[in-house]
Amino acid sequence: MQPQDKKAKPDTDGNLPTRRDHWLSIAGQTGTMPAELVIPPCPSMLAHIVQCFFGSDKRLRIGGWFGELSETRPSGFGAGAITYAEIDAWARLTGRSPTRFEVYVLRRADAAFVAMSDG
Repeated sequence: MQPQDKKAKPDTDGNLPTRRDHWLSIAGQTGTMPAELVIPPCPSMLAHIVQCFFGSDKRLRIGGWFGELSETRPSGFGAGAITYAEIDAWARLTGRSPTRFEVYVLRRADAAFVAMSDG
């Protein structure tokens, strides 16, 4: 029997092992971390987006703003988009002053939310 002929066996729940499970098994057997499990450093732009979302002190910043703005979204057949007018009114009424980039991130997060909601 050749190694490629061996079939992966499901666990007790009937789930087949993932590639990550395979590499974790190798790490456990060899005591070394396979390169496939090493997470590369976060690109600077992504780090900036994460920083904007959570803030430097781990309080929600854009993430919290997104939650507040989501409560104002129009309803009907599916989720409606958060408009620039709603963002402007929200910022004026709450005393917040998001940067252009933060508004961009809010709008992109909202577009992803609407797309996901529409299925």
